[in-house]
Amino acid sequence: MQFLMDRAESQRQVAAEPVALIDRKLARRALENLIANAVKYSPRGQPVDIEARVGERGIEIDVADRGPGIPDELKGTMFEKFGSVEVSRGEARRGYGLGLHLVKLAAEAHGGGVSVRDREGGGSIFRLVLPQMSG
Repeated sequence: MQFLMDRAESQRQVAAEPVALIDRKLARRALENLIANAVKYSPRGQPVDIEARVGERGIEIDVADRGPGIPDELKGTMFEKFGSVEVSRGEARRGYGLGLHLVKLAAEAHGGGVSVRDREGGGSIFRLVLPQMSG
């Protein structure tokens, strides 16, 4: 993902050596979408933080930005097909509204999920959860 580094700095932290049984291409595409969105909506020069850890529901991957954030009224529908935060704000659409829907489908196909919450100090944290391999 070197092309992303031209736009923003990234910081990553891995708290453990998590192992998941996943479709590599599908999971990678979902994660790339979250990272690309974080870079796209972050102010130039602001880092995108990526953290992976083993949590209660499985492997949790957080992608955090310092962008404009997500209005509360959109958090429940933004992962739906053709969902668009820009359109709801009256801005020009930057995409097709399929990226976050793909992330949701990929997460659910693995038995996991995706969510978003506000980041303290501004921005958003998207969490991708994939079940951890047991054993």
